[in-house]
Amino acid sequence: GWQAKKQTSDKVTNDEIDSIEAIARANGATAVKVSGAGGGGFIMMFVEPINKYQLVQCLSKEAGHVQDFQFSVNGAESWKA
Repeated sequence: GWQAKKQTSDKVTNDEIDSIEAIARANGATAVKVSGAGGGGFIMMFVEPINKYQLVQCLSKEAGHVQDFQFSVNGAESWKA
């Protein structure tokens, strides 16, 4: 689906996103999901636990930062600090 979507417009992705996707896949990511737009988006990745450290190390050299998250059976949750 992602490959087809990229063909619909040259604004769907850019060289930085494509580079990060390539790095992620070369270092164990089996799924990559780009979400958001206008410089405020994020990229979610699925990686087997055995490959996580290597992937984080490689991505840490790129722009942005790596953020851990976890799924919740309750859907989206937030809290005030």
